[in-house]
Amino acid sequence: MKNKKMTKKIIAAVIAFVIIFSAIGCEAQSASGGGTNGGEATSFTPTVAPNTSAPDVTSAPTEETTAPDITTVPDVTTLTPGTTLTPETTTAPIEDTTVPDEDTTAPDVTTDETTAPNVETTVPDVTTLTPETTLTPETTLTPETTLTPETTTAPTEETTEAPHVHTPETVKGTAATCTKDGLTDGVRCATCKATLTAQTAIEATGHSYTVTKQPNLDPYSADFAADGEKTCGSCGKTVAVKAQAPAIESEEYARLLANRLLYYINLIRVEEGNLPAQMLPNMTALAEYRAVQLSTNFAHDSSDISAAATALKYGQYNYTEITHIDPETWEVIHTGEYREYYAPCCGESIGKHGYNISYYGNDIKYLDKRAYEAAEAYHNSENHWRCIGRGENVFMSIGCFVDVENEWAYSCICTSPSDIYG
Repeated sequence: MKNKKMTKKIIAAVIAFVIIFSAIGCEAQSASGGGTNGGEATSFTPTVAPNTSAPDVTSAPTEETTAPDITTVPDVTTLTPGTTLTPETTTAPIEDTTVPDEDTTAPDVTTDETTAPNVETTVPDVTTLTPETTLTPETTLTPETTLTPETTTAPTEETTEAPHVHTPETVKGTAATCTKDGLTDGVRCATCKATLTAQTAIEATGHSYTVTKQPNLDPYSADFAADGEKTCGSCGKTVAVKAQAPAIESEEYARLLANRLLYYINLIRVEEGNLPAQMLPNMTALAEYRAVQLSTNFAHDSSDISAAATALKYGQYNYTEITHIDPETWEVIHTGEYREYYAPCCGESIGKHGYNISYYGNDIKYLDKRAYEAAEAYHNSENHWRCIGRGENVFMSIGCFVDVENEWAYSCICTSPSDIYG
């Protein structure tokens, strides 16, 4: 009897442990969905070592005592990784057994405490289960194991918008001017302003000038060397056209200087009550020839004068015997040799003028200035002006030569009351 009671107590303790671990296992199984997701549920089956030490009992009561039902499940301990499970020690309640009045007296029964062996269970790290998690027999489920059901995202319904249709509108271009670039017409969308046809640059046209007034190169006019004008046919802009002298080493430059000198001489003649002198073409050729000779022999050399006139066949023609005078007897000696030559039959005045070519070059304003100064120099020379300013000498030709290298200008003025030789 006594052994039977002890056995019941042991069974009660075992049941208590089974209930505890069953509760834990059920909770884990419930969390895993009872294996409906295809995973394998692993149950914990605690192993309880039997108590091999029987109490010292000499006699047992004859009545059967039922172990009280264990209805209270111990508190569930929340398991986290690293928690050590120690089964709770359950002490069976001490029953007071009253032995009936019989001849057999049962000795006092000392209720032994049945202590379940220490079972240390280390809970593995909490595993979060997802649909991709593969459960193996080694997978440990704990109360904290979270089973995450597969999340299904509802497909997003695509909303198809009607394509944007451009509404073309013209972007007005600008015309190119003489100085500014222009733009062609472009096209853009009136709604979204997107460029459909880009505007392109039109290069400026530049001015289109036409000379409306020529520079004044008339050496006998008061406004000599005045600028001319040119006008743009597109925008109407008017700009000056500078008067330019010919190249300084050219015959044209020397002739322009000579004619301007004649202009200023005539102004002085008119102021003194004389007629302005007129230029003769043949006599002008003689003056120009003599001006070149003066650059190498600045003198009234009769041989040079005769050579110039003979070369040009200007003046009086002469064909004479070559003669000479005997210095002892002063008699004329006839050689029997003849020669022909020309006598110019005109007066001559010559001048040499400094010319700052390296600084002024062929500046036409400087040419005009030097012509005026040369006329004043002749006027201020009594011997020269006696010939140049004489009233009856109404024909006058001037020749000039500019020595660019030495920066000198030479002038020869031929005068005559007659135009017989032109």
